[in-house]
Amino acid sequence: MRWRWDKAPLKTDDPESVMGLIMVPVTLVVVYLYHALWPGEWVRCTFREQHHLPCVSCGAYRALVALLEGKVLEAFRLQPLIVASLFLGVGYMLYALSIALFGVPKLRVEQITRRDFAALFLAAGLLTLLNWLYLVAAGI
Repeated sequence: MRWRWDKAPLKTDDPESVMGLIMVPVTLVVVYLYHALWPGEWVRCTFREQHHLPCVSCGAYRALVALLEGKVLEAFRLQPLIVASLFLGVGYMLYALSIALFGVPKLRVEQITRRDFAALFLAAGLLTLLNWLYLVAAGI
C-alpha cells in the first residue's frame, strides 16, 4: 500500500468536502438532539435477551452516553471498539474539516493490493472478535 500527499485544491466530489462541510455539523446536531430528546433511554438487545450473551455492539449506547457526559474511561470500559472507532471517526472529520476550510494537503492511497485489503479485513475481524470476547468476559 502506497500513500501520497495531494496538494491539489479540494473538489466538490472529494470525500473530505462532504465529511468536512456536511457531516461534521450534521453529526453534532444529531448527537445533541438524540441525547436531549431521549435521555436515559436504553436500547434493548434482542440477541442478549435470546442468547444471554452480549452482542458485538452491546454497551454502545451506554458508552455514547458516558462520552457525552465526559466519562471517557467508563465509555472505554463499556465498549472499547466502538469508542475507539468513534474517536477515529471524529479524528477523520476534523482532518476533513481542516482540508475543507484551510486547504491542508489531502492524504491519498495510490495503490492497494488484494493482499493489503485482505490484511485489513482480517485485522478488522480479529478486533471485532477480541472486542466481543472482552464483552462476554466482562459481562457487559
